[in-house]
Amino acid sequence: MNLSVIRVYVKENENMKDLTVFDYNVIPVGYYYHATFSGSAIRQFWHQNEFKEVCKLIPERANNLLDVGCGPGAFLQILASQRKDMTAIGVDIAPLQIEFAQKVVSVQFFGRVNFKCMNVDQLEFPEKSFDVVTCLEVIEHIHPEKVLKMLKNIKKILKTGGIIIITTPNYNSFWPLIERIVEKISHVQYQKQHINRYTTSKLKDVVKTVGMEISEMKTFFVIAPFVAAISFFLGNLFHRWEYKLNFGCLIISKMKKNN
Repeated sequence: MNLSVIRVYVKENENMKDLTVFDYNVIPVGYYYHATFSGSAIRQFWHQNEFKEVCKLIPERANNLLDVGCGPGAFLQILASQRKDMTAIGVDIAPLQIEFAQKVVSVQFFGRVNFKCMNVDQLEFPEKSFDVVTCLEVIEHIHPEKVLKMLKNIKKILKTGGIIIITTPNYNSFWPLIERIVEKISHVQYQKQHINRYTTSKLKDVVKTVGMEISEMKTFFVIAPFVAAISFFLGNLFHRWEYKLNFGCLIISKMKKNN
C-alpha cells in the first residue's frame, strides 16, 4: 500500500462515506520547504511565524521532540536552529518528502534531526519516548476517527508531563474565504485535502475525549500575513497585535499529559 495515498471521506447522515482518494505524491517534492524559506512573502510569513510561535511553547527542559506529519522538514530546520540542545524526529506518510528532508535538513544538524516514513496514526515508538510531540496543520487532513487514534497513540509515546502542540486552520474565522482564494490562484486543493474542519470548541472536545489537559489555546493570523506582502516589519507589528485578539485563522493548542 502506498502510504502517501489518503482516503478522503464526507459525512452523510452521521456516517462517514468513502468519497475519493487524495494522492499526496501530487504535491511537488519540497513544496512546503520552499514555501517557508523562498516562497511568496505571504507564505514565508505564515509558515515562519507559525513555527516560531510553536517553538515558544516548547519548554526549556525538553530534550527531544517528534514532529508528526513533518512534510519536507521545514519546521524541524527552524527548531534545530533555535534549540541546539534538542534532538528531533520527523515522520510523514509521503516517502519523497521524507527523502527530501533527509537530504536537505538532516545533513545540516549532524544527527540531531532525522526523518522516517511512517503512517501518522500508527506511530511505531516505545511508550514514554518523547518530551514534546508537534502536529502542525495535519489533523485537518485526517478522518476524525483517525485523529482520535493518532492522539491516543501520541499520548502513549509522550513522557509523563510531556506536551503536544497542534496547529490547524480555524473555520470560525476568515479562513474559509482565504481557502477559496488560494485555490483559485494556485494549484493547492484545500477542498480535497481539508476533510476535517476545526474550530476552537471542536478541538477542545477532541482533546477532552483523548484525556489531555489544555495548557493554552490561542488563534492568530488575521491580516498580518497579507500586510507582510508590503512590509515584513509591518506584518510583525500586526501579528503581535492580532495575537492578543484571539480571532485568527490558525489555532495553536498546547496540551499536557498528566499521567
